[in-house]
Amino acid sequence: MFLLKEKHHLPDDAEQMHLCYLGDDGYQAEDSRVYRKLTRHPTHVCKHCGRKAHEACNLCQPEQIESF
Repeated sequence: MFLLKEKHHLPDDAEQMHLCYLGDDGYQAEDSRVYRKLTRHPTHVCKHCGRKAHEACNLCQPEQIESF
């Protein structure tokens, strides 16, 4: 896993990026406000890494979460 050595903020297009990429590069710790926005009220889960997101476009292999 690649750890950031200096503080970086999420890219301007982060809301269209996959959480798999953002999480592996440590962005969730650097700009948690934006990262939390992408994961709040999840409706999909990634079959690859298990991360959950509100929008399917933010996951590599999205699968809709079944509601009970």
